[in-house]
Amino acid sequence: MYYTHYFANNESLLRARNWLSRLGFGPESMETHTNGIPRLSVAVDWGRWPVVEMLINAIERSDPRGWPGLWDVTHQAHVYPKPPMGEGMTAPSRASSTAIGWHPHD
Repeated sequence: MYYTHYFANNESLLRARNWLSRLGFGPESMETHTNGIPRLSVAVDWGRWPVVEMLINAIERSDPRGWPGLWDVTHQAHVYPKPPMGEGMTAPSRASSTAIGWHPHD
C-alpha cells in the first residue's frame, strides 16, 4: 500500500524523508518528486500507516506555510460575510423567468 502526500514546499518534503529514514523506512520504500508540487510516496504496510500519517501531519503543522495544505483548504467550509445593506440600497430584485421550449429535429 502507498501513502502519498503533497507538501507546501521542498523543505518539508526533505524533513519528512529524513524522519522517515530515521524510523526505519529505507530509500527503496520512498519516492520523492521535487518538480512542481513536492510529493512523497511511501510504500507502507497497514500496521505502520498511522506512524507515517502522524509524522507527516506533525511536520506540516510545524511549517507555517504548510498547514493547512492546499488540498486541505479546499475541503474546508468557506464562509463569506454578507455585504452590508445601506439605507439607499434595496434588496436585489429577482429576475423574471422565461420558459424555454425545445423540440428535437425530426
